[in-house]
Amino acid sequence: MAINKNSIPSWLIDVREDTTKSNEWAELSKHIYDAVDQHLSQSHVNYFSELTEDEKNLLLERAARSLASSDGGRVYENLQSKLSYLLDQTVNNQVARKMLEESLLDTKTDLVLDTTSEGIVTLLRKHPEQKYKLKVFLNQSIPQPIRFLAMQLYYSNLNERKIFVQKLEKSPKLCLSPQDAEIQKKCESILSDEIAFREMSDSKGVSNSLKGVLSYYHSTLKEKRSLYDSEYFYAFPIVNSHYPIFPKNESPNERSMAMLIEIYMQFIKTLPIAIISSNNSFNESADLDLIIQKVLSILDQYDDGLLKFIRKLAEKNSSSDMVVVKLCCTPMIKNLFSNFLNLHALMFVWDQYTIGSDVAGYHEELIPTITAIILMILRDQLMSVKSVESFDECLKNQAYFIQTRQIQTILNKYFFKNLQTRLNSTSRVGPIIDPTVGRLQPWEHWHQDIIPRRTTKIRIPNEGDENLKAEIARRIAAEKAARDEVERLRRELELLKNRTVINNKEVEPKPTPIEDPKPKANVIPRTKSGKTPVLDLLAKLRQSTEAIGHGEGENLRILDNLTSEDLKLHKADLKIAEMEVFGHQLAENEWDNLSDIEKRDKSQKMLAVVKKRLEKRFKETGKF
Repeated sequence: MAINKNSIPSWLIDVREDTTKSNEWAELSKHIYDAVDQHLSQSHVNYFSELTEDEKNLLLERAARSLASSDGGRVYENLQSKLSYLLDQTVNNQVARKMLEESLLDTKTDLVLDTTSEGIVTLLRKHPEQKYKLKVFLNQSIPQPIRFLAMQLYYSNLNERKIFVQKLEKSPKLCLSPQDAEIQKKCESILSDEIAFREMSDSKGVSNSLKGVLSYYHSTLKEKRSLYDSEYFYAFPIVNSHYPIFPKNESPNERSMAMLIEIYMQFIKTLPIAIISSNNSFNESADLDLIIQKVLSILDQYDDGLLKFIRKLAEKNSSSDMVVVKLCCTPMIKNLFSNFLNLHALMFVWDQYTIGSDVAGYHEELIPTITAIILMILRDQLMSVKSVESFDECLKNQAYFIQTRQIQTILNKYFFKNLQTRLNSTSRVGPIIDPTVGRLQPWEHWHQDIIPRRTTKIRIPNEGDENLKAEIARRIAAEKAARDEVERLRRELELLKNRTVINNKEVEPKPTPIEDPKPKANVIPRTKSGKTPVLDLLAKLRQSTEAIGHGEGENLRILDNLTSEDLKLHKADLKIAEMEVFGHQLAENEWDNLSDIEKRDKSQKMLAVVKKRLEKRFKETGKF
C-alpha cells in the first residue's frame, strides 16, 4: 500500500526515502526478486501477474522464508541495521528541533517516546494487519497513543459500530438505556468513591463518555436487569485509554463515542467464562477451578514457601489449599480488569491482555499468571496473618499499592518465555526474521544529535516588532555617538596634559631649558568647584557617556526593560545549552563535581549551542 505523504510526519518520509535509496535496500530487493523468479520458474509460470491473489501471497511468503538462509539473513540484518541507524539519526534530530522551538515542559525522553509513538501509530493506521507487531510490548506498558490504537485494532467490530451509528442517525433515544439517569449517577459515584479511578474525575468528557458507553450497552441487553458492577468498571480503563485525552469541559464527539462503544462491546465478548459475572454462583464455575489449579501449580514451582503457609491456614480450618485460594482469589480474578489494582498497574494488565486477544489459549494462561504474581508480590504481608479471613482482607487492602514494575520484575524472571511462546504460537505467517527481535546496536545520536536548520517560515514582523527594531537602531546610533564623544574627549585630555592654568586662563608653558638639571614640575591649581580641571573633565565625560549610551527619563526605562529581556533570553540560552549537553538542567554543585577536562569539554559544547541560538535569533528578529 502506498503511503500518502500528506498524512505522515515529514521525518518518517525522510527515513523511508533514505532507506529506499540505500545499498542495503537494493541488495534485499534483488534477493527477493531472485527468489520470486526462481519460484516462478519452478512452477512453470512466465509472469507474476498470471497468478491469482492467493497464489501471489503464497509465492511472496516462500520468498520471505528464503530470508532464513544464511545469505538472506545477512542481507535482511544489514537493512535492519541501516534502518535503525536512520531512525536513530532522524528521530533525535526531530527531537532536537522540538526542544528549540517548543516548550521545555517535556523531557528529551518524553519527546523521543512521543515522536516514535507518532510514527508507529501512523504506520499501523496505514497497515492495520501489522498489529501483531504490538506483541513486542509483552511485559511493557504501551504508550497512550499506541494503546488506544491497539484497542481499536484488537477489539474491532465494524458491525457493532455500524449498528450504533444507524441508531444514532435514526433517533438518539435508541442509544439510551431506560436507566440512563441511574447509570450516570453510578458513574459519578465510582469516579468520586473508587480510589483507583479518582484521577479520572473532574472531566466532563470522561463522565459523559462513561455514561454514553454503558447506557448504550445496557440498551442492547436482551434480559431486563441492571448492570453488574464489573460491567461498570470495564468501561473505565477503555475511556481512560482514549487518545487524545478528553477535554475537561467538553463532551465527546460522535466518532469518539462510536470507537469507545465498539471497543467495549467487543472486549466483553473476549472475557473468559470464569470472569463473566452472572446471577449464578461464581464459585461453582468449572473454568474458575482450572484457573485456581494453575495458580497453585505456579506457587508450587516458584514460591513453595507461600504455598506451604496457605496449606497451614487451610489445615487450621479443616480445609484444603484449593478452597482457601479459591475463596480469597475469586474477588481478585473477577476484578482483575476493573478495580482490584491501581490505575497504572490496571492499564498494564489491560495491555498484556490486549496484545494476545487474537491468540487462542493466551488469556487462560495470562490470568492465572497475573493472579499468582500478585500473591508472590504480597507474600511477606500475607504470611504475617493468622487466619483465612485476615489473608483475604490483606489481599484486598494491599493489592492497590502494587507497582507496575513489581509485576514486570516477576513476570520477566519466571513467565516471560512461556507467555512469549504462547503469543507467537499462532502468529500470522510472515518473514522468518522478525524486525522487532534483532540484535541491533543501541541508538547513538541521543548524545550526538545535530540540530537541523530551521525549515519553518519566518514570522512577518508586526507593528510592535517595527517599534522594537527602531528602538534597537536608536540605541546602536547612541552607542556610536557615545564612542565618538569619548574619542573627542580623549584627544582634549591629551592636549590638557601639555597645558598649565594661570588665573583661570590657559597658556602654553615655556619650554624647560635642556641644561637645567632640576626642572620645576608644572602645577595645576584647583578650580572654583574644588576639583582639578582633569577631574571636572572626567566627571563630564562620565555623565555625557551615560546620557548618550543609556538615555534619560523614558528612554532610560525602555532601555532598562530591553536589558532585562536580554538577560532573560541569555539565561534561557544557558538552560537550553545545559539540556542539550547534559540532558537535564544542572543541579546544585553538579558542575563543581566535574573534572577539569569535563568542564572544558562541556563548556565548549554549551558555548556552541548558545552561539547557534544567538545567530538564529539574530536572523529572525534582528537582535541577539
